Amino acid sequence: MQFDVFDVSPIATFERLKELEAKSFETLTSDERLQVYVHLAKVHPDFLIYFLLIYHTALRPKELVSLQISNYHEKATSFVIEAGETVTLLGETHSKTKTQKRRFVAIPPEAMELLQSMNLKQYPENYFIFSTGFKPGVVNIDRKRATEIWHREVIAKLKINKKMYGVKHLGIDDKLENDTSIDAIQSQAGHTTKEMTKRYSKKLKEVYQKEIDSKSKGFLED
Repeated sequence: MQFDVFDVSPIATFERLKELEAKSFETLTSDERLQVYVHLAKVHPDFLIYFLLIYHTALRPKELVSLQISNYHEKATSFVIEAGETVTLLGETHSKTKTQKRRFVAIPPEAMELLQSMNLKQYPENYFIFSTGFKPGVVNIDRKRATEIWHREVIAKLKINKKMYGVKHLGIDDKLENDTSIDAIQSQAGHTTKEMTKRYSKKLKEVYQKEIDSKSKGFLED
């Protein structure tokens, strides 16, 4: 139809297949959160900062390992990634953000404290925030390194068989339960649509139900 080959789409009468509801990654329980936090703080505190930044900022691991100190704006409490900004990972050039648009990523208070503890100001701006040992350095760390640590320290030692990336889903759920708007979360996560943001939440229906319960009036109430 785009090139005027057909007047009517050949698939116009086809019935659309029903799509199954997307399932989020299983997230950590309250007890598991505490176990993970205490254990990582003891055995790998630098990796814990990386892990908590996924929770707080909803950055994808690939985006997080791509961040340089020049992207960190302490006064604005945000990361700023310019449109078209690229980085070389394992010899290949990639865009720093999936959307390839200028992006502002809000950094919540606890995450700001973690970043301030890294003393980023003492390093050159071209340094990656996470390099060898999850400390600032010239070469960014391979994101597979984070997965290796998670498997060894959390899945193998703590016997918590859940994926590390589930913490992004957990962070979105916690923000929703704390009355953060879908629009704000969408902006921070860099999602192109609200539907994409909603797919990351396991508790969205519960949040909506609580809002309806708290704001509904009786039939005869003024």
